[in-house]
Amino acid sequence: PSSKKYIKTSVSNIMTNRLLGSNKKWYGKTINSNTPGINKFHPFGLSSDTEIQKSITKEQPFDCTIGPSKFLPEQKSLTLKYRNYQIPISLWRTLVDEARVVRLDNGAKVLIGMGFMTWSGGPLNSTPFCMYKNK
Repeated sequence: PSSKKYIKTSVSNIMTNRLLGSNKKWYGKTINSNTPGINKFHPFGLSSDTEIQKSITKEQPFDCTIGPSKFLPEQKSLTLKYRNYQIPISLWRTLVDEARVVRLDNGAKVLIGMGFMTWSGGPLNSTPFCMYKNK
């Protein structure tokens, strides 16, 4: 079992940081209600937040909607779809992220999500991610 987790984690890391991010490390997303959202990346090897902030690039836009969850259809979730910004043969054409807001005891909000692609198994083979809002 642990070797399967390692393989999935390694593949997810390569897919997200090396391929989706054009060999840059994923740093989060910008999500707006009226414009397409976008993923943020920065070069590997940066250690200070100042260096990271100066080097962020924005790639891989997506559309945001609220609708039924693929995991729990009776629940609604934030759905991020990449299809409209990809060429027909793109690996990312069927990429979908589904996310929900979790409110912590201290009042902070965290966005937890699962990303999946139809060609790699859909929701049954998803990769988790977590984000929080910068102040």
